[in-house]
Amino acid sequence: MNIFFFFLCIATSSLPAQEPAREPSQDGELPSLENVLDRLARVAGLYRDQALRFTCDETISLVAPATTEVHHFRYIYRYSGPEKKLMDWREPRGRAAEASRDKQERARLENYGLPLYILRAYSWIFAFEETVQPFYRYEVLGFGEALYRPAIEVRFEAIPPFQDGVNEWCGTAWVDHDSWQLLRVEAVPAVECKAGVQLQTRLAGKSAAVALAAYPLTEVTTEFDVEKNGMRFPGRVVAERTMYHVETIDGKPSKKETPEFRVTQTYKRYRFFGVRTHEEIRRFVESGGAD
Repeated sequence: MNIFFFFLCIATSSLPAQEPAREPSQDGELPSLENVLDRLARVAGLYRDQALRFTCDETISLVAPATTEVHHFRYIYRYSGPEKKLMDWREPRGRAAEASRDKQERARLENYGLPLYILRAYSWIFAFEETVQPFYRYEVLGFGEALYRPAIEVRFEAIPPFQDGVNEWCGTAWVDHDSWQLLRVEAVPAVECKAGVQLQTRLAGKSAAVALAAYPLTEVTTEFDVEKNGMRFPGRVVAERTMYHVETIDGKPSKKETPEFRVTQTYKRYRFFGVRTHEEIRRFVESGGAD
């Protein structure tokens, strides 16, 4: 499983025509799944919009039983080249920047030596892109709240077989009730989803048939707390891997947790060099395009 480079390739497919999306009702009525997916697919298009260009400061810290380390980068996102393709990359900041002048050292730094990091923290929205939707199962769970905003909770689950860069995750997205932007995403790699279900089943004492020796879970939480003209960008990502063991004590299942690592990515000092206006973004989401 290539966790580092998820959502870099998008499979091509088509969906049946969907009814026009409606605003969430203020009387408590949930929007239909079709409408939610339609709006989120439009929002995904905003993150592939050639008008979007930015840079920010990224800090990645690792805490593990045997090590603690911190990496500082300048993250750059823009369209470039004759074909105007999406390009993003990291440049080391601080003392590491001097070493990166050497090409071999730069190649080594690009691996970072981290057990897990999210290459493109904003990329969760691509799990709802129209061409990707056939590779996932979705469910509207209900209303909720994230980042002090009213939200719609949407479950997404990759359909096997899992493909790198297409359908690698399962989890829950909190979608802003008004702007349809992502507020928070909590997810685990698709290959670990079954282990998570088995763990809960075992702890509930409902089945002994799933009594595995250990249940590894890598949980990733991303918060989109940076806003520009109605678009949201990540401010913090936390990836934690824990090994869960279940023992039977006095006839009842008991859980033991062994943390393996915690990687935190923070994003500050966003500088936007190109982004559409609030009105253009709203029109894009509501009508499916911008001028």
